[in-house]
Parts: sequence; C-alpha cells; structure tokens
Amino acid sequence: PACSECPAGTSPSADHSSCVACQDGAVARPRSGQCTMCGEGSAPESSKSECRPCEDQRYAVEGDETCKPCTFPAMILNDDNWCTYLYFVLFSLAFLLFMLLVLAVFGRLRLQCLKRRLNTLVATKSWPELHATQTTLLEYGLWKNKACATVQDCKLQVKKTSFQLGI
Repeated sequence: PACSECPAGTSPSADHSSCVACQDGAVARPRSGQCTMCGEGSAPESSKSECRPCEDQRYAVEGDETCKPCTFPAMILNDDNWCTYLYFVLFSLAFLLFMLLVLAVFGRLRLQCLKRRLNTLVATKSWPELHATQTTLLEYGLWKNKACATVQDCKLQVKKTSFQLGI
C-alpha cells in the first residue's frame, strides 16, 4: 500500500495503515507524524493543527480541549494559568482587617466621648443620668470592657465622695 500523509489533527496508527485522531488536548500539524500535547495555558484550535494560548480570564491544563472561563470571584494568577480564589481571599482578609481597625478607632473615639460626658455629668451633678449610663458592644466595640470599667469607676468615685461628704 502507498503511504499517505495524515491531515492536521491526526497521526499514523501503530501499524501505519491509517490515520487516527489525536487524543484530547493534543495537536498534530499536517504530515507531522505524531501528536503533541498542548501545555498549560493553551488548548488545540478547532483543526487541532496547533495550540492557541488562552486569553481573557480563561485557562487550560494539559489535556483540555478548550480554554475554560475563570469567573469572579476566582481570577487567573499572574501568567501562571492558575484559576484561584487567592485574590478574593486576600482582598476579603484585607477588608476585614481594615474594618476591625475602623471599629477599633471608632470605639476608642466613643470611649473618649464617654469620659467627657461622665465628667460633665459629675460636674453638673446629674446623678440620675449618671446612674442610668450604660455601655453596649455595638456602641463601643472592642472597647466595651474599658467603657464599662470607666462608667463603674466614675459611679464608685461619686459614691465614695458622697460618703465622705456625708450625703
């Protein structure tokens, strides 16, 4: 039998009697004689004669027939053809740390306001309002325990001064 060259996307069978299609993820140029796997980050074009790199947030691993989309919140990591949630996790962690910082600063500012308010209540002798003063986790956040201690210290100081004055 006369030898014939195999078309693109095929290679000679083991006995060279016919042409067989390349396996998934592999290509063969016309008359190449063998199939070659596309590497990571590329997939066979439709004729299976060459590999095309994946673009636009798409990726492929060796053996893939097509480039697959990498959708939000996952992203392609640099040029490594790796679809990962790493950026999303890092962004979420940074956002969480930022929010904790904001809450810590806000709570500290609220604590300073509380101290001024308590001093004003003592100076104006607004005892019912002083004794009704309470603190909440929502209002003082990370500083709630410090706020509770400040209120209690102020109330104890007023009580101690009252006993000393015989009131």
